Formats: sequence, structure tokens, C-alpha cells
Amino acid sequence: MDYRHFCCFDFETGGTDTSKCEILQIGACILNRNSLKIVDKFETLMKPEDFDAVEDGALRVNGLTREQLADAPEASVMFPLFAKWIQKHNINKTKNSFGAPIPVTWGGDKFDMPIMDRYCLKYGYWDKKWCNQSLLNPVFTMDVMKHIWSWIRNNKDVKNCKLVTVLEYMGVPKEDIEAGAHDAMWDVEWTAKIAVKLLKLGNYLTTLNDDGNRRLEIENCFKGGK
Repeated sequence: MDYRHFCCFDFETGGTDTSKCEILQIGACILNRNSLKIVDKFETLMKPEDFDAVEDGALRVNGLTREQLADAPEASVMFPLFAKWIQKHNINKTKNSFGAPIPVTWGGDKFDMPIMDRYCLKYGYWDKKWCNQSLLNPVFTMDVMKHIWSWIRNNKDVKNCKLVTVLEYMGVPKEDIEAGAHDAMWDVEWTAKIAVKLLKLGNYLTTLNDDGNRRLEIENCFKGGK
């Protein structure tokens, strides 16, 4: 039904206000829609335009330093490169947004996607007809945090839906989490792994069983008003 690939991405930013915070780091990977394997990666730091607006609290979370950021390339250079990297994986010949990869994030529907919209508008990756960014699919998104919530919402062993909490529950060593969490590419690769688990589970539940019926029947499941 759908031939589009998935683009899993994460922004580390200088604050939490999506209307104005600047991207400090981008991590992203492409999941092939058939194999569900990572086939391409993109990673960069980006120098903020306004260092005074970068919050110390944000740097404590993402582990970046002002010295690192001072030496980083500017957003005016790197965001267009990021855009071209995404467009390589657009299956539509005209590269319109409906052939673009489906965005995969952890909690990104309310954070990373609004920031993506703002940067796309600023740098010209904007569909004026539909009033949306043109790099990623504007209709379908996979916010993995929201999906995993439906599986753990009644599980008393999982305290919250933070990525680090879920990964620890899923068996990732705590020392590995403490060493890597909040690095954009680290977050992206683990988000992608969880997304693949969920996608494969969906495929398994909707394929045919030995008796010829689907394990989770959707067709005619409400037939007769039941």
C-alpha cells in the first residue's frame, strides 16, 4: 500500500520553546520500507545564531558545549544539506511532499516536527499550496513514544514514556544509556530500533496464520455492528 521510506530524526536544541529554540545537533537515519534496515545516516552540529539564547540547562541535558558549537558549521549551510539528504530518499520524481519519507520520532509530534516546520519555512522547503513543509510526509508520522505508550500504559514496571526509561525496561544496560542518551544520533538509532520492533509486530499480527486467517483480523471485524 505504501512505498515510502521512513526518516527517523532527532534535534538537540538550545531550549524547549519550539517557536524560537535553535537546532544545535541533528541526527537522522533512513529506514528502508521493505527491509526496515538503516540504509543511510546524517549527523551534524550547527552553530546557533544567538548564543545568548542557548540555555545552560539545555546544554546540561544534551552534553554539548559552547566551544563545540562555536566551531560548528552554520545552520544556513547545514540545514540545506540535511534537506538534500532527505530529498534523496523521496520516491516521487517531482520530489513533492507526498512521496517524501515518513517521519519517525520520539515525542516529535509536539517538539521536533514544529521545529522542522519552522526551519523549512525559513529555508524555503515549504509547499505554499498545502501550507506545510515539503521534506517529510505531511500526513503520516510515527511518533514512537505514542505507539509504545499503548503497549506499556498498564505496565506498573515502567514509570514513564521517556526514551531512557523504555530502553532500560527493554534491556539496554544502564551505563550505556547514561553514556549515550541525548546525543542526537544515539537517540535516533534507538528510536529506530524500537520503531522496527513495532512495525514488525504489526506485520506479524496482520499476516496469515496457519489456518489461513489473520492473527489480528481487521477486515469485516465490525460486520453486523459488533
